[in-house]
Amino acid sequence: MDIREIPIRELKGKSVGLFGVMNGGKTRRVVGELGRAEHSGFTSRAYTSSRTEREVNSLMIDNSHPFPAQSKELIEEIQKDLEGVVVEGEEVAAGIDEINLFCGNEFEAKKVIEFIHWCGEKGIPLYMAGLLYDFRRREFGKVASILPYINIKEEIKPVCKGWRRGRHCGIPANHSQRVWSREFAEQEGFNQIEESGYFNFYDKEGKLWKHEYFPAPFFDKTIRTREDVDESAKKGIMYLPVCNQCGRLPFREEVFTVYSNIIKGKKVKDSDLNHRIVDFLVEEKWVKRKKKKLEAIPFYASECGGFSEK
Repeated sequence: MDIREIPIRELKGKSVGLFGVMNGGKTRRVVGELGRAEHSGFTSRAYTSSRTEREVNSLMIDNSHPFPAQSKELIEEIQKDLEGVVVEGEEVAAGIDEINLFCGNEFEAKKVIEFIHWCGEKGIPLYMAGLLYDFRRREFGKVASILPYINIKEEIKPVCKGWRRGRHCGIPANHSQRVWSREFAEQEGFNQIEESGYFNFYDKEGKLWKHEYFPAPFFDKTIRTREDVDESAKKGIMYLPVCNQCGRLPFREEVFTVYSNIIKGKKVKDSDLNHRIVDFLVEEKWVKRKKKKLEAIPFYASECGGFSEK
């Protein structure tokens, strides 16, 4: 059943998860539900993560139409804010965008689970929107840990924005594609990105971009800040929903080749590309630097996205 057909009062104490890819309509759905709650006599509270700095004290839809929200770093800060409203005796509905950014590790995910229980006890309809996977198609932090505690889950699938075989692809999308502009690649000092070839696509306004952007490399940072994501100027990085056929992850094989060599105790060849890959492996905690050596952690990330015993 579409949650929009369920009266808000029947959702009191229930949690709703709206998951999907980047720029796929998740935020629009949360804003719509909070608006529906207000029309039902509830006070609404909207929150987003302060970790990316992409949206400060607002939820943005299509880079415009800001919906008032509070930027918070921790889920405990959201609970504290809601406690003040509950004390006043108001009926309140809460919406959290980018819930995955509040589940960066096991401890944070545990706090989110506790928060879900607290909202249930207080009769608060709780909407959470976010990503289950990052642009590499791997689990985003520990967000999967909260799924068993969410009452209603919905996967939102927009159309693929890739340009394939001379036309707009348009089939249901299931991945988030990150792309770099040429200017951003130059800023990063990584000219080798051109080896991956251009990524042609349609943006939110329906404009076709050809020979302007490259698919982001597998070893790119997991989280990018507002300064990096400049969709209005078209000079930074962009995200778009894509299907299996259109999505591309350049330098993935190179990353796992370096990783495999480290696991086997082999020396990593000296090159700019390998330096970037090693920095990524260390940052993501797949590998640790021990004096002058590189050492893979006991349980390492497998190519399928899970973890395998060393």
